[in-house]
Amino acid sequence: MSKLETNFLASEERLSLIRDHKLEKDGRKRDRMKFILLYNDGWSYAQIAKVLLLDDQTLRNYLKDYESGGMKSLLSFHYTGRPTILSEFECKELEAHLSDNTYLTSWTSVKNHKYLHKIFIPESLSNQ
Repeated sequence: MSKLETNFLASEERLSLIRDHKLEKDGRKRDRMKFILLYNDGWSYAQIAKVLLLDDQTLRNYLKDYESGGMKSLLSFHYTGRPTILSEFECKELEAHLSDNTYLTSWTSVKNHKYLHKIFIPESLSNQ
């Protein structure tokens, strides 16, 4: 259960958040800002989830981030990717190749390109 009551934002914080929202270009951050504003106004998780088209658990995670570290924590992304399957040499070779050639970004075009397929696509992925 949240420790935050309705109207937990000071009026200056609320106005600042509205101003920041108008200037923010990243939609993910804008949604997080809107969540805090609506939650501050007493909206339920279900109401906010319906309006923002987000999952209820996502909103609970946003609140947890906000409670643990404020807006700075809420607006930072903690995503990490998986380790690369390419060696350092292969990464450099791919970077060099891509700096000289432009391709569509879809997996299909990479999968079907003979050079990339021959060099970088493992046999186990070639039939997907």
